[in-house]
Amino acid sequence: MSALWWPLSDSNGTTPAGFPDNGSCFSATQSTVLKGVGFGGVPIVLLLDFCVFLVLLMVFSIIRRKFWDYGRLALVTDEGFTESTHRRYGHKSSIASNTDELGFCSWLPFILRMDEGKIKARCGMDAVHYLSFQRHLIVLLIVLTVTSLSIILPVNMTGDLLGNDPESFGRTTVGNIQMGSNMLWLHTVFAVLYLILTVVVLRHHTSQMKGMRRETARDTLFVCSVPKTATEEAVKTHFIEAYPSCQVCAVTLGYNVAKLMHLDKEKERAGKNLRYYERVLEKTGKVELINPRLCGHLCCCASSEKVDAVEFYRTQEKYLLEEVRKQTELVPQHRGYGQIHPEGLQRSGVSTLKVNKWSVSFAPHPKNVFWENLSLRGFHWYMRYLMLNFLLFFLLTFLTTPTIIINTMDKFNVTMPIYYLNSPIISQFFPTLLLWSFSALLPTIVYYSTIGEAHWSRSSEQLSMMRKLYFFLLFMVLILPSLGLTSLAVFFRWLFDKKFLADGKLRFECVFLPDQGAFFVNYVITAALVGSGMDLLRLPGLLLYIIRMVFARSAAERKYVKQNQAYEFEYGAMYGWCLCVFTVIMAYSIICPIIVPFGLLYMMLKHLVDKHNMYFAYLPARLDSQVHLGAVNQALAAPIICLIWLYFFSVLRQGFWAPPALFTLVVLCITVFICIGYTCFGNFKYLSPHNYEVKEEDEDTEKGVEENTTVYLPRVLDPKSPASAQEGSKMPSYGSTVGSPAHSTSPLAENVISAMATLVAWEVSFPRQWDRDRKRPFSPSIASLPGQLGNRTGVKNYKFHRVLFWGKILGLKEDYFIAQGRGEDEMKDKKTLYSFNCMDWMLLAPATDSVIEEVSKTAKGRFVGDPSYVYEHVEIHGPGGRDDAIQEEVVTKVNEESRLAVTVHQIDEEASVVPRGAYLKSPHGLVQINRSFGGLSHSEAGKLDNFLHFSKAKNLKKKSILEMGDLNPAIDFLDVLSDDIPKGSWSLQLECASRVLVLRSLLWPGLTFFHLPTTPQHGHIYIGDGRKNLDLPFMI
Repeated sequence: MSALWWPLSDSNGTTPAGFPDNGSCFSATQSTVLKGVGFGGVPIVLLLDFCVFLVLLMVFSIIRRKFWDYGRLALVTDEGFTESTHRRYGHKSSIASNTDELGFCSWLPFILRMDEGKIKARCGMDAVHYLSFQRHLIVLLIVLTVTSLSIILPVNMTGDLLGNDPESFGRTTVGNIQMGSNMLWLHTVFAVLYLILTVVVLRHHTSQMKGMRRETARDTLFVCSVPKTATEEAVKTHFIEAYPSCQVCAVTLGYNVAKLMHLDKEKERAGKNLRYYERVLEKTGKVELINPRLCGHLCCCASSEKVDAVEFYRTQEKYLLEEVRKQTELVPQHRGYGQIHPEGLQRSGVSTLKVNKWSVSFAPHPKNVFWENLSLRGFHWYMRYLMLNFLLFFLLTFLTTPTIIINTMDKFNVTMPIYYLNSPIISQFFPTLLLWSFSALLPTIVYYSTIGEAHWSRSSEQLSMMRKLYFFLLFMVLILPSLGLTSLAVFFRWLFDKKFLADGKLRFECVFLPDQGAFFVNYVITAALVGSGMDLLRLPGLLLYIIRMVFARSAAERKYVKQNQAYEFEYGAMYGWCLCVFTVIMAYSIICPIIVPFGLLYMMLKHLVDKHNMYFAYLPARLDSQVHLGAVNQALAAPIICLIWLYFFSVLRQGFWAPPALFTLVVLCITVFICIGYTCFGNFKYLSPHNYEVKEEDEDTEKGVEENTTVYLPRVLDPKSPASAQEGSKMPSYGSTVGSPAHSTSPLAENVISAMATLVAWEVSFPRQWDRDRKRPFSPSIASLPGQLGNRTGVKNYKFHRVLFWGKILGLKEDYFIAQGRGEDEMKDKKTLYSFNCMDWMLLAPATDSVIEEVSKTAKGRFVGDPSYVYEHVEIHGPGGRDDAIQEEVVTKVNEESRLAVTVHQIDEEASVVPRGAYLKSPHGLVQINRSFGGLSHSEAGKLDNFLHFSKAKNLKKKSILEMGDLNPAIDFLDVLSDDIPKGSWSLQLECASRVLVLRSLLWPGLTFFHLPTTPQHGHIYIGDGRKNLDLPFMI
C-alpha cells in the first residue's frame, strides 16, 4: 500500500505518477452522472431539501390537525399488557386534551417552551439525560461553527491550488492550500483543540447527570445453570450454609415464560374484545356478528360465514385461560434469584460466585429484565447472536453507499439520455438522498436483529443496538464514501486482491477530494431537513398501523390497534444515528469547514424533533446509566476520527515525514493510548469525559426496605399481581381517543387497578403503629410513586397514625414532594411535610391568615425549588392628600417555604375530595374513617353531589331548613362539589367500563381524584406547578 502512497508526495498532491490526468476524480470510462457541478451542488441540494422539509412539515401538521391522535400516539395508546410488548406495540392511553397543541402549528411553540420538568414528568429521567446530551453537542457545534467559519475557512480560501473560481467548492477545503505551507499547522492545532473541547463539554454533561441509578440490585443475586430438580428450599439452604454471615431473605426460581407471556397477552386481548361486545350488547340489545377470518371485513371476504362476536371471543378467552393454566404448571428453567442481606454481602466482598456449574452475578432491576428471553442461554444464545450479526454484516457488504447504483447504471449506458443535462439534482441530490434512505433503513434492520438476539435486559439490548448501529452507519456513511469506494466488496478487493491494485485504477488523491467533501455536506443537509421531516411523520409506523388495521377481524380489534400503536423510545438507535452524523461533522470539520453550520442545523432540528416525539409519539423507557455513558464514550470517537482523517490527508499530500503529519501522529498515538488504558485497565480516569456519581437511592434509609419488597417474577407468575397490573411505566398522560370516546380508557384508570399491590407494599413499608387498621382506604399516587416515602427514622418521630403521599409541586430547580400525616382526628390532626428526595422530610408550618395575605401579595410565577428563596413586594404609601411629597416605601418579604405551605393549604381547602360516607363525624366532633364504608354505587358515582370537600364546611349554613332535614349529620358535614362556584369547575368521567371514576379539578390543574365504585378505594393526588387557574370563569 505504501508503494501507492509515496509517489503522491512527488506529484504535487494532485496527479500521481503513472495515472492519467483526467482533471476529475470521477470515473473517466462511462460515467455520465457523477460530474462535478457548481459549488458541489450544495446550493441546489439545500434548496431542494428545504422545499421537501416544508412539504413534510405541512403534511405532518395537516395529519396532526385532522387525525389528532396520530401526532401523539404515546398519549392515546392503551396501557394494557406486559412491559416486554412495550418495545413493539406500546400501551398507554389518554384522558384529556391540551388546548396548547390543537392549532395547526401550535405544537411547535409548545415544544420550544417545554421545560425539563415536563419532560421529566412525562418521559422519565432517561429522556432528560438524552436531551441534555444533545444540548451539549449543540453548544460544542456552535463553538466549532464560529471557529470554522471565522478562522479555518478564510485560511483555506487564501490558497490557490484549486483555482480561484468562486463556484469551486474545493476552494473552501484544506486541499486548496499549497504543500509545505505553514498554514497547515493551524489545522493540526485546531484538531487537537477540538479534541480537548469535546472532552470538556462531555465531562460537563456527565457532571449534570442527576438521578443515576444502578441497574443491578444491591441485595439480589442472579444464578444461572441451576438444575431443574433444584427447589427453592434447597437453594436457600445452600446459601445459608455456605455464607452464614448473609441473611437469605427469599429464593425465586425462574421459568421459561416466553410462551406463557404470549398466551397471557392474547388472553388479555381476547378479554378486552369480549368486554367491548358485551357493552355493545348491553347498550343496544343487538347481537354483533363478525367474520373470524383475517381481513374478513374486506370486500373479498365479506361473503364468508359470520359468527356471534360475544360467543367467539368468550370461547377464545376460555381456551386461552386453559392454555395459560397449563403453561404455569411447567417445570422451572435453569436460573433463579436469591435475595440476601446487603451487609453480609459487602463484608464478603465477592462479586462473582461459582458453585460447580453455577454462574452467579448481581441481578438487574426486575423492570429491566426481558423475562421471555431468559430461556435462551449458553451455546444456543451465542450461535443465535453470531448468525444474526453475520447476516447483518453480509447485507451491509452489498448495501453500503448508493453510488454503486449510479455506477452500475453508467456501465450499461443507461444514463446517456441525460448526458447533456449535467443536473445537480441528479449528481448531488439523489445520491445523498439515497445514502440517507439507506442509512434510515439500516437502524430498522439493526433494531430487529438486536431484538432477535434475545438480550436478557433492556440496557444490554440498547447498548448492543447503539454500538452496532454506530459501527455499521460509520462504515456506510463515512469510511467507505471517504475512501471513494462503493461497497465493502470493493474494500476487500482493495485490501487483498493484488491484481486489483496492479491495475492502477485506485487514485489516492481522490481521497478527501473536493467533490467528496461536498457529498458529505449534502448528506448532512439531507439528514437535517429531509431526515427531521421524516422523523416527524414516522411513515414506517404509519405503514405498520395500516397493515395491522387490515388484518384486524372486528371493530373491537381495530379499536385495540388504535390504542396500541406506540413504541418505547429506542435510545440505542437514536444515540447511534445521532452520533454517526456528529462523527461525520467532526471528521470533516477541519478538512471541509463548510459542513459545520449545517451540522449545527441538523443537531438543533434533531433535538426539537426528538423532544416532540418523546413527549407525544413514544412511550417512556427505563434504562441503566451505562447506555448514556456509552454514548459519551462513542461521542469521544468523533474528534479522534477527525485526527485520523487529518493525519491521512497530511500523509497523502505531504508524505510521512512532514512535520504536521508527525505531530498529528504523536497526538493521535497518545490519545489512543489513553483511551485503551482507560477502557481496558481503568487508568487515566481524571482524563475521561465521565464526571458523575451514581445516586444511592437507599443510602440513608434502613437497608433492605425497597429491595426486600421487590418481586423477581414476571407479572404472569406473580400471585400478588392482579390480572390487569402492569410492570410498565406509570407516567401521567392526557388526551382523548378520537373515534371511541365512550369507551376510551386512561392510564389513570388502568394504574388505579394496577396500583393496589404497590399501595399495599407502600403502606407496609411504614412501622405498623402508623396504620393500625389495614383495611382503611389509601390516598395513593396515581403516577409512579417516588420511592419509599421517607426515612423511617425521620417520619415516625411525628407519631402519625398514617402517612399519605399528597403529590408533587414542580419547581424550576427542584421539585417538592409533599406528604401528609394524619392523627386521631383526620381533619384537625393533619400535618404537611415536604422533601426533595423522598428520604429527608421537613415539616411545613401551618398557613395562617397573615401568611396567606402576604403570599397573595408577593409570590408570583413558578416555584423556584429553593425553600429559602425570598419573594419581595414593594408598596408606596403616601399621606393621601394633594401634596404627596412624603411617601413611605413598604417592602413585604416571604420565603418560598411559606408559599409552599399556603399553596398546599389552598389546594386542600378548594380541591381535596372524598366520596360521601367515607368519613364519620362523632357527636364530639371527631372526624374519623368510616370502616363500614363500602364505596358508592355505580349510579351514585356518576353524580357530583356524592363527592365532598375534605375541609371545613362553608356552605352548610346557607342551606334551608328543608335541605338540612334531608342530610345525615354523621356523614353530611362537608360541602358538596356541586355547590362550587364557578359551576363546571370539575370534570367527572367513568372509565374502564364504569369500573373507575375520575374527577379532575379545572380550578387547580393537576389535581386528580379516583374512586372504584362498590369498593372503599379512593384517593387524590396533585402534580402541577402550584398555580391556580384564575381564568377559569372566562373559560367556562
